[in-house]
Amino acid sequence: MSISPEYKLSDLRRTNIRSWLSTFVSLGQRVRDNAPPFATLIIGPPDQPNNIVDREVHVNSDTNDNRAQPHADLSHPRHTDAPPTSTPDTPDQLSAAIEVKCLVPVLKRGKPDNGFPSDRRPVLAASWDDTDPQSIIRQAHDSVASTIRHLSLASGSGATAPQPQSVTLHDIVAARRHERDFWATHWIVKKSNSAEPTEAELFRGDSYIWVPVEICSPKQRWNHSDGLETLLSSITNVLRALSAHHRVTTNYTCDVHVHVGRADGKPLHLVTLKRLATMLWLSEAILRSIRDPSSPNYTNIYTWGAELTRHSRLARSVDMTTVSNHLLTQVSHTLSDAALLDALRRQTCPIGTIWRAISHRELGQLLSGPAAKYRRLGFNFSSLGEEDERARTGPKTVEFRVLEGTLDEDVVAGWVRVCWGLVEIAGERVDNRYVGVVRACLADGIHAGRGNEGRDEEDKEDGVVKRRCGPESYIRVEGFRAMAVDGLGIRDRKHDAFIKALVKERHARR
Repeated sequence: MSISPEYKLSDLRRTNIRSWLSTFVSLGQRVRDNAPPFATLIIGPPDQPNNIVDREVHVNSDTNDNRAQPHADLSHPRHTDAPPTSTPDTPDQLSAAIEVKCLVPVLKRGKPDNGFPSDRRPVLAASWDDTDPQSIIRQAHDSVASTIRHLSLASGSGATAPQPQSVTLHDIVAARRHERDFWATHWIVKKSNSAEPTEAELFRGDSYIWVPVEICSPKQRWNHSDGLETLLSSITNVLRALSAHHRVTTNYTCDVHVHVGRADGKPLHLVTLKRLATMLWLSEAILRSIRDPSSPNYTNIYTWGAELTRHSRLARSVDMTTVSNHLLTQVSHTLSDAALLDALRRQTCPIGTIWRAISHRELGQLLSGPAAKYRRLGFNFSSLGEEDERARTGPKTVEFRVLEGTLDEDVVAGWVRVCWGLVEIAGERVDNRYVGVVRACLADGIHAGRGNEGRDEEDKEDGVVKRRCGPESYIRVEGFRAMAVDGLGIRDRKHDAFIKALVKERHARR
């Protein structure tokens, strides 16, 4: 449907949205008490031994970074799913961590350093011949870890951040330890299997070996004195030092991932996860607009992180045109605006399905794809579904895999604020901010039409999809601001710095 440009966010009345959302909370309780779970609806009654995974996909082992972790993780005994917490997921109970993938050039022995004519940063010179690539990779990882470990906090905005510790995966394996032993304390430096040099890097000549690097932060905690500021300073200080001391680069084969979960390692409360899934389902178009549609990885060809609303089991199971008349009856009597009613109508079926889930595992599988390459979507709940070894042994977090590779401090910090804010609001048991985010997302969806207008058009030539940048080549600034500033409560200047840095970086890459 189309609506008048004069249709404003304020037209989505708070009371109507609150009534609609409360319907799903009560629905979840009724289904838990009286009805079969979602898994039963897909595969039959519980006396059958199958589950969603058994029926739909056979998981094969794979060495890709986006599919399996190095043996240091896989050798660890299976992660036992701790009993879900019964305490609220308040900010002081949460933690966040990031993964940044990049490329570090190493100058080959005997080769001239002539590929960076205007770059005054030091170049890492290889200590071995390029016939020994593993030693060169280890040298690069050791150099990055040393930069983090010797980071000076004497100046800059991060003076309050603690002195970081770092370790390489090579050293973890040599010590017969596991990555999880260092999650809470160290930056971990290891190989990124998705990052690879593109034409832009190869254009600099054959003097360099491009080493793929992934740096993973330790768990970062919120605190009562300054909220997220110390957490963000710890991250931005490392990014700043890495950019200052290495000719590090990122391209479309790189990503930034943000993990948010409980600091004690337990899964988030099931109600928190349902509220978060509701917001992410409704806001995916807004949040994914930070991706550059001109990027060759816009559709996640090189890295995993596809759309929740297209590739999850939830997206495959619900008919977006089918509406539960029972649910609509409960909310329609409060609605007088056709646009709002239509927005609610189109989202009632998927949101209702989210609230029917009766366990962490069921919800995790519902929000993951049936095929292996769609197991970890842009909003990744697979750790709850426990469908493969990585999910079973990894942290019980929600992972945000949407942001493309960058080392820009404002972009990374701004994105962490958004991811953290969504989880924080999902954990609240007062609905004001939650309702505000949902209202902003529904309003943005109304302005965007039924979901097809504004999508980048596609051309196919020799089987290759080529994108013609349409209206979504621009960040959905209005929807993003309404969600981030009005809903999440992020300060104007912080949000503006994030958007400006994102736009600047996007133009620079073009």
